[in-house]
Amino acid sequence: MKKWVMVLLCTFLAVILVSCGKKAISVDLTGHSSLLSGGNEQDDSEATASHITDGTNRENWPDTGTAVTGSDNADSGAAQEQASASASDDNAEKNDFNAVVLDAAMHSIVLQSEQGHTLMFELPDDLDTSGIASTGIVIGEAVEVKYSGTIHGTDTSEATLTQITTSSKTLSVPADSFLCGGFMILGVENQDLQSVASECSFPMTLDGATIASTKEMKKLDREKVFTSELVTAVSGVNPFDLKMSEDGKILYGGTHGFVIQKSGSSDDAAWYVISILP
Repeated sequence: MKKWVMVLLCTFLAVILVSCGKKAISVDLTGHSSLLSGGNEQDDSEATASHITDGTNRENWPDTGTAVTGSDNADSGAAQEQASASASDDNAEKNDFNAVVLDAAMHSIVLQSEQGHTLMFELPDDLDTSGIASTGIVIGEAVEVKYSGTIHGTDTSEATLTQITTSSKTLSVPADSFLCGGFMILGVENQDLQSVASECSFPMTLDGATIASTKEMKKLDREKVFTSELVTAVSGVNPFDLKMSEDGKILYGGTHGFVIQKSGSSDDAAWYVISILP
Protein backbone atom coordinates (compact mmCIF):
# COMPACT_ATOMS: atom_id res chain seq x y z
CA MET A 1 0.00 0.00 0.00
CA LYS A 2 2.78 2.40 0.94
CA LYS A 3 4.44 1.54 -2.36
CA TRP A 4 1.36 2.63 -4.35
CA VAL A 5 1.05 5.85 -2.33
CA MET A 6 4.65 6.72 -3.16
CA VAL A 7 4.03 6.05 -6.89
CA LEU A 8 0.99 8.31 -6.88
CA LEU A 9 2.89 11.10 -5.11
CA CYS A 10 5.76 10.89 -7.58
CA THR A 11 3.35 10.97 -10.55
CA PHE A 12 1.57 14.02 -9.12
CA LEU A 13 4.85 15.89 -8.61
CA ALA A 14 6.01 15.05 -12.14
CA VAL A 15 2.81 16.50 -13.63
CA ILE A 16 3.24 19.71 -11.63
CA LEU A 17 6.87 20.09 -12.73
CA VAL A 18 6.05 19.51 -16.40
CA SER A 19 3.19 21.97 -16.22
CA CYS A 20 5.38 24.62 -14.58
CA GLY A 21 8.10 24.01 -17.13
CA LYS A 22 5.76 24.55 -20.08
CA LYS A 23 4.48 27.74 -18.56
CA ALA A 24 7.97 29.06 -18.10
CA ILE A 25 8.91 28.20 -21.69
CA SER A 26 5.70 29.74 -22.98
CA VAL A 27 6.35 32.98 -21.11
CA ASP A 28 9.93 33.03 -22.36
CA LEU A 29 8.89 32.59 -25.99
CA THR A 30 6.16 35.14 -25.64
CA GLY A 31 8.73 37.58 -24.35
CA HIS A 32 11.08 36.93 -27.30
CA SER A 33 8.17 37.16 -29.70
CA SER A 34 7.38 40.62 -28.35
CA LEU A 35 10.97 41.77 -28.81
CA LEU A 36 11.32 40.38 -32.35
CA SER A 37 8.02 41.52 -33.81
CA GLY A 38 5.61 43.63 -31.81
CA GLY A 39 8.33 45.81 -30.25
CA ASN A 40 10.12 46.45 -33.55
CA GLU A 41 6.92 47.13 -35.44
CA GLN A 42 6.10 49.85 -32.94
CA ASP A 43 9.59 51.33 -33.18
CA ASP A 44 9.56 51.24 -36.98
CA SER A 45 6.13 52.83 -37.09
CA GLU A 46 7.23 55.68 -34.84
CA ALA A 47 10.51 56.14 -36.74
CA THR A 48 8.69 56.25 -40.09
CA ALA A 49 6.16 58.75 -38.83
CA SER A 50 8.95 60.91 -37.42
CA HIS A 51 10.89 60.71 -40.71
CA ILE A 52 7.89 61.81 -42.75
CA THR A 53 7.18 64.68 -40.39
CA ASP A 54 10.80 65.88 -40.39
CA GLY A 55 11.32 65.48 -44.12
CA THR A 56 8.17 67.21 -45.33
CA ASN A 57 7.73 70.92 -44.73
CA ARG A 58 4.32 72.01 -45.92
CA GLU A 59 5.35 75.66 -45.75
CA ASN A 60 7.57 75.01 -48.79
CA TRP A 61 4.88 73.36 -50.86
CA PRO A 62 3.43 75.35 -53.74
CA ASP A 63 -0.19 76.35 -53.16
CA THR A 64 -1.91 74.72 -56.14
CA GLY A 65 -5.33 74.46 -54.54
CA THR A 66 -5.47 70.73 -55.33
CA ALA A 67 -4.10 67.66 -53.67
CA VAL A 68 -1.35 65.79 -55.52
CA THR A 69 -1.79 62.05 -55.49
CA GLY A 70 0.70 59.34 -56.34
CA SER A 71 -0.76 58.87 -59.81
CA ASP A 72 -0.70 62.62 -60.41
CA ASN A 73 3.00 62.66 -59.50
CA ALA A 74 3.68 59.77 -61.86
CA ASP A 75 1.84 61.47 -64.72
CA SER A 76 3.63 64.75 -64.00
CA GLY A 77 7.02 63.04 -63.94
CA ALA A 78 6.32 61.30 -67.24
CA ALA A 79 5.23 64.59 -68.80
CA GLN A 80 8.40 66.31 -67.57
CA GLU A 81 10.61 63.54 -68.95
CA GLN A 82 8.84 63.78 -72.31
CA ALA A 83 9.22 67.57 -72.33
CA SER A 84 12.92 67.28 -71.45
CA ALA A 85 13.47 64.75 -74.21
CA SER A 86 11.71 67.02 -76.69
CA ALA A 87 13.78 70.00 -75.52
CA SER A 88 16.97 67.97 -75.91
CA ASP A 89 15.98 67.11 -79.48
CA ASP A 90 15.32 70.77 -80.23
CA ASN A 91 18.64 71.84 -78.66
CA ALA A 92 20.53 69.30 -80.71
CA GLU A 93 20.40 71.65 -83.71
CA LYS A 94 23.87 73.00 -84.51
CA ASN A 95 24.80 76.57 -83.68
CA ASP A 96 27.89 78.64 -84.43
CA PHE A 97 29.70 81.82 -83.40
CA ASN A 98 33.02 83.59 -83.92
CA ALA A 99 35.54 83.92 -81.12
CA VAL A 100 39.19 84.32 -80.20
CA VAL A 101 41.16 81.63 -78.40
CA LEU A 102 42.21 82.84 -74.93
CA ASP A 103 43.66 79.57 -73.69
CA ALA A 104 44.06 76.07 -75.05
CA ALA A 105 45.11 72.80 -73.45
CA MET A 106 45.12 69.16 -74.44
CA HIS A 107 41.49 68.55 -73.49
CA SER A 108 39.90 72.00 -73.16
CA ILE A 109 39.72 75.43 -74.74
CA VAL A 110 38.71 78.90 -73.51
CA LEU A 111 37.17 81.34 -75.98
CA GLN A 112 36.10 84.98 -75.94
CA SER A 113 33.07 85.20 -78.19
CA GLU A 114 31.95 88.08 -80.37
CA GLN A 115 28.92 88.30 -78.05
CA GLY A 116 31.27 89.20 -75.19
CA HIS A 117 31.16 85.87 -73.33
CA THR A 118 34.07 83.88 -71.95
CA LEU A 119 33.33 80.23 -72.72
CA MET A 120 35.18 77.08 -71.69
CA PHE A 121 34.64 73.85 -73.62
CA GLU A 122 35.91 70.32 -73.28
CA LEU A 123 37.49 69.08 -76.52
CA PRO A 124 35.74 65.90 -77.69
CA ASP A 125 37.75 63.19 -79.42
CA ASP A 126 35.70 63.52 -82.61
CA LEU A 127 36.05 67.33 -82.87
CA ASP A 128 36.48 68.43 -86.50
CA THR A 129 39.54 70.71 -86.74
CA SER A 130 40.20 70.15 -90.44
CA GLY A 131 39.62 73.86 -91.08
CA ILE A 132 42.49 74.87 -88.78
CA ALA A 133 46.07 75.36 -89.96
CA SER A 134 48.51 72.50 -89.46
CA THR A 135 50.07 74.40 -86.56
CA GLY A 136 46.93 73.64 -84.57
CA ILE A 137 44.78 75.87 -82.37
CA VAL A 138 46.83 78.75 -80.97
CA ILE A 139 46.11 81.54 -78.50
CA GLY A 140 44.95 84.72 -80.21
CA GLU A 141 43.55 82.93 -83.24
CA ALA A 142 40.16 84.01 -84.57
CA VAL A 143 37.99 80.95 -85.02
CA GLU A 144 34.47 80.00 -86.00
CA VAL A 145 32.95 77.47 -83.65
CA LYS A 146 30.10 75.07 -84.26
CA TYR A 147 28.42 73.19 -81.45
CA SER A 148 25.39 71.10 -80.62
CA GLY A 149 23.22 71.56 -77.57
CA THR A 150 22.59 74.79 -75.70
CA ILE A 151 24.77 77.48 -74.13
CA HIS A 152 23.18 79.33 -71.22
CA GLY A 153 25.06 82.61 -70.85
CA THR A 154 28.58 81.38 -70.09
CA ASP A 155 27.45 77.90 -69.02
CA THR A 156 28.55 75.39 -71.67
CA SER A 157 27.74 72.22 -69.71
CA GLU A 158 24.88 71.39 -72.10
CA ALA A 159 26.86 72.11 -75.27
CA THR A 160 29.35 70.00 -77.23
CA LEU A 161 31.86 71.35 -79.72
CA THR A 162 31.54 69.76 -83.14
CA GLN A 163 33.83 71.88 -85.34
CA ILE A 164 36.46 74.62 -85.09
CA THR A 165 37.64 76.41 -88.24
CA THR A 166 39.59 79.59 -88.99
CA SER A 167 37.18 82.52 -88.80
CA SER A 168 36.32 84.61 -91.84
CA LYS A 169 36.29 87.62 -89.53
CA THR A 170 39.58 89.44 -89.02
CA LEU A 171 41.03 91.04 -85.92
CA SER A 172 42.19 94.64 -85.81
CA VAL A 173 44.84 93.90 -83.18
CA PRO A 174 47.86 91.55 -83.31
CA ALA A 175 47.02 87.96 -82.41
CA ASP A 176 49.94 87.74 -79.98
CA SER A 177 48.46 90.59 -77.91
CA PHE A 178 45.98 88.05 -76.54
CA LEU A 179 48.85 86.29 -74.78
CA CYS A 180 48.54 89.20 -72.35
CA GLY A 181 45.03 90.52 -72.97
CA GLY A 182 43.41 87.09 -72.92
CA PHE A 183 45.02 86.10 -69.63
CA MET A 184 44.02 89.48 -68.19
CA ILE A 185 40.38 88.82 -69.08
CA LEU A 186 40.57 85.54 -67.18
CA GLY A 187 42.45 87.12 -64.27
CA VAL A 188 39.89 89.91 -63.89
CA GLU A 189 36.96 87.51 -64.14
CA ASN A 190 38.53 85.30 -61.44
CA GLN A 191 39.54 88.38 -59.43
CA ASP A 192 43.03 86.96 -59.11
CA LEU A 193 45.54 89.63 -58.08
CA GLN A 194 48.53 87.37 -58.59
CA SER A 195 47.55 86.51 -62.17
CA VAL A 196 46.88 90.16 -62.96
CA ALA A 197 50.18 91.24 -61.43
CA SER A 198 52.05 88.71 -63.57
CA GLU A 199 50.78 90.46 -66.72
CA CYS A 200 51.80 93.96 -65.60
CA SER A 201 54.92 95.96 -66.42
CA PHE A 202 56.00 97.89 -63.34
CA PRO A 203 55.76 100.69 -62.58
CA MET A 204 52.17 100.85 -63.84
CA THR A 205 49.12 102.89 -62.94
CA LEU A 206 45.96 101.83 -61.15
CA ASP A 207 43.19 104.40 -61.25
CA GLY A 208 45.84 107.07 -61.78
CA ALA A 209 48.05 105.98 -58.87
CA THR A 210 51.47 104.49 -59.52
CA ILE A 211 52.04 100.89 -58.47
CA ALA A 212 55.77 100.20 -58.26
CA SER A 213 55.98 96.42 -57.99
CA THR A 214 54.25 93.04 -57.93
CA LYS A 215 54.65 92.98 -54.15
CA GLU A 216 52.84 96.32 -53.84
CA MET A 217 50.00 95.17 -56.10
CA LYS A 218 49.45 91.98 -54.13
CA LYS A 219 48.86 94.09 -51.02
CA LEU A 220 46.01 95.99 -52.62
CA ASP A 221 42.38 95.53 -51.56
CA ARG A 222 40.89 93.15 -54.12
CA GLU A 223 37.49 94.83 -53.91
CA LYS A 224 39.00 98.18 -54.88
CA VAL A 225 40.79 96.65 -57.85
CA PHE A 226 38.11 94.29 -59.12
CA THR A 227 35.13 96.59 -59.03
CA SER A 228 31.88 95.30 -60.49
CA GLU A 229 32.25 97.89 -63.27
CA LEU A 230 35.71 96.59 -64.20
CA VAL A 231 34.66 92.93 -64.17
CA THR A 232 31.56 93.64 -66.26
CA ALA A 233 33.44 95.76 -68.82
CA VAL A 234 36.32 93.31 -69.25
CA SER A 235 34.15 90.19 -69.30
CA GLY A 236 31.94 91.71 -72.00
CA VAL A 237 34.74 92.58 -74.42
CA ASN A 238 34.11 91.69 -78.06
CA PRO A 239 37.61 90.83 -79.31
CA PHE A 240 36.70 91.78 -82.89
CA ASP A 241 35.96 95.35 -81.76
CA LEU A 242 39.40 95.92 -80.19
CA LYS A 243 41.53 98.66 -81.78
CA MET A 244 45.17 99.64 -81.43
CA SER A 245 46.11 103.28 -81.06
CA GLU A 246 48.88 104.94 -83.09
CA ASP A 247 51.27 104.56 -80.16
CA GLY A 248 50.57 100.81 -79.94
CA LYS A 249 48.15 100.71 -76.99
CA ILE A 250 45.07 98.47 -76.83
CA LEU A 251 42.19 99.30 -74.50
CA TYR A 252 40.06 96.41 -73.18
CA GLY A 253 36.79 97.92 -72.01
CA GLY A 254 36.14 101.65 -71.89
CA THR A 255 35.85 103.95 -68.91
CA HIS A 256 36.56 100.81 -66.89
CA GLY A 257 39.10 98.36 -68.26
CA PHE A 258 42.83 97.94 -68.79
CA VAL A 259 45.44 99.02 -71.32
CA ILE A 260 48.18 96.84 -72.75
CA GLN A 261 51.24 97.79 -74.78
CA LYS A 262 54.20 95.99 -76.27
CA SER A 263 57.45 96.31 -74.34
CA GLY A 264 59.48 97.09 -77.46
CA SER A 265 59.53 97.12 -81.22
CA SER A 266 61.26 93.80 -81.78
CA ASP A 267 59.32 90.77 -82.96
CA ASP A 268 59.95 88.92 -79.71
CA ALA A 269 58.87 91.83 -77.48
CA ALA A 270 56.09 90.90 -75.04
CA TRP A 271 52.79 92.58 -74.29
CA TYR A 272 52.17 93.93 -70.78
CA VAL A 273 49.47 95.77 -68.85
CA ILE A 274 50.48 99.38 -68.26
CA SER A 275 47.27 100.70 -66.72
CA ILE A 276 44.11 99.46 -65.01
CA LEU A 277 40.97 101.59 -64.78
CA PRO A 278 38.74 100.04 -62.10
